[in-house]
Amino acid sequence: MEAHASMETGCPSDEVLNTARNCRHYAMCKVDFLGTGVCASGPERGFVAFYPQGRMDLYAALRDGRAPVTAGALAVAESCDLCGRCDYQCYFVTGMRPTRVMRALKEHLAAYLSAGGEVEPETRDALLGRIREIVGEPWATNDPAIAVTYSHDPSPIAVPRLPAYVVRSQGSQPTWFCRDPPRRSPPSCGFSRRQRSAGPRAATAATSSASSSTREPSST
Repeated sequence: MEAHASMETGCPSDEVLNTARNCRHYAMCKVDFLGTGVCASGPERGFVAFYPQGRMDLYAALRDGRAPVTAGALAVAESCDLCGRCDYQCYFVTGMRPTRVMRALKEHLAAYLSAGGEVEPETRDALLGRIREIVGEPWATNDPAIAVTYSHDPSPIAVPRLPAYVVRSQGSQPTWFCRDPPRRSPPSCGFSRRQRSAGPRAATAATSSASSSTREPSST
C-alpha cells in the first residue's frame, strides 16, 4: 500500500503515469527492429493489451478511472516478466522506458487486491458466444480492460470510442467489433476491419442478421 500511495503523490510515480499517458502508439514494441526480441506475451496472446503499448494504455486507464479491474487486467499484468526488452525499442524511438510502467501496473493491481478491491466478473452474452464459436474462445473478448487499449488514438482529431468486443483469428490482426450507443436507431454492429481469413468473414456473416455496418478503427 505504501508503494500505491506514493504512486498518487510522489514525483517519480507521476512521471511513470505521464509516461503511460504519452505512449504515441508507434508500435515499435511490436517489431524486433533491433534484434533484441519482442515481448513474449504479445505474439502469444495477440491482443495489443499484452504488448507494452497496451499495458501503458491499461495502466493509464486504471489510474484515470476509465477501466475497471477485471480478470483480463490481471492476466495482462501477470503476463509481463519485466524482461526490459521494450525499454530498448521504445527508448530508441521515443526516449521513454515502458518497463517502469509495467512494474507500476503490477504494483497498482497488487495494492488494489490487498486493499480488498473486487475483480469485475466477465459478462458473457449471446453475440460474444456466437463469435467465439467461429474464431475460438481465446480470440474474442468483451473484457473492458482489454477493449480500452483499442479505444483511442493519440491524435487531436481522434474521438475515443470503447469497442464492445475485440475479435481476432489466430495469426491475424485484431478486429474491433463495436456497438453504437443505444440512443441511435437502428442499432448497428460490425467488424471495423475485414479479415482475409475465413474466421472473421464468417463472423461477419453470422452477425449480419442484426443490422450491421462496418466502421474503420483508429490505427494502433
